[in-house]
Amino acid sequence: MDVLTRSVLRLTFFQSFELSSYAFAASVSLGLAFTLISRMHIRIEVVYVLFKPWMRACLDLAAILTLAGTAVVFAWFAFQTVWYSWSINSHSNTTLAMPLALPQGIWFGGLAWFAITAVWLFARAVLNLIRKRPQAISREIGVLALQEEIDQSEITLDHSKNE
Repeated sequence: MDVLTRSVLRLTFFQSFELSSYAFAASVSLGLAFTLISRMHIRIEVVYVLFKPWMRACLDLAAILTLAGTAVVFAWFAFQTVWYSWSINSHSNTTLAMPLALPQGIWFGGLAWFAITAVWLFARAVLNLIRKRPQAISREIGVLALQEEIDQSEITLDHSKNE
């Protein structure tokens, strides 16, 4: 209906674009931590597979450190955005006049959870490094092996067949 009224009447009644933008930002930020836990973030592994477990663990540690640092910076700036929108009582410039702190707060929540998850995984990786357990580091934050990716794909396919 929104597309029809916009194209025929040149009017917008449903604000679907605004709401879908908020939903997109929320779903992306909330999905980052899940992607991290699932070890599905993109990593280049051409040379990685040639290294011994200790070197892989060091590379994994460097990767999670940089990712955690980036996530913390993103969360900090998202918090500043939400705080500023809240402090000036900012609203969207549409007929909905949505208080921007609301969707931005959800967006910040996802980024904050991502940062917490990344820092937690970094701390666990350091602990496993101290305990000399490189296999545990690879299991938690390493690149998925080809067989692990195939197994995850089969689980996803089996799950979709059952629905």
